[in-house]
Amino acid sequence: MMDGLFLLLGSNIEDQNYFIEKARMELTRIFGPPIINSSIYKTEPWGNKNQAWFLNQVVIHEFQVLNHQNLLTEIKEIETIVGRKQRDRWGAREVDIDILYWYDEIFQDESLKIPHPQIAGRKFTLVPLVEIAPDKMHPLLGKTQSQLLMECKDTSEVRIQRLSDTGG
Repeated sequence: MMDGLFLLLGSNIEDQNYFIEKARMELTRIFGPPIINSSIYKTEPWGNKNQAWFLNQVVIHEFQVLNHQNLLTEIKEIETIVGRKQRDRWGAREVDIDILYWYDEIFQDESLKIPHPQIAGRKFTLVPLVEIAPDKMHPLLGKTQSQLLMECKDTSEVRIQRLSDTGG
């Protein structure tokens, strides 16, 4: 079974493909080449529906670091390098990088929770996860990504991005 550092990339401002690609390049620079990338998905906005659709992709890197805060710091620095500007929660963004899983780690403090606490309720996260790691077990819920997707109540639209996809 595939394991490692699972990250969700998202963008819904300007040239989304550029921001996703730049994020992947920066992640590779810091963490080395990915084990695998999911397809890129065009996804309906979640939380704040009054905004452009997102592009989302899950990437998995094999990466060990000494502590969780160092990992979070690296991710935040990559978001800044790629061009993220601070905006409202669940609002538009150049890039967003969520830490979904880090092997089978369970970690919680005020700034970071691993696994990401909202995986099971977000179709835009589960669909790309199921594409590349359907049997990955959620360490807290004891269910695979496939099981979580089947049980997910989120009805938002998630589709593989095609070159002709320009609108939502």
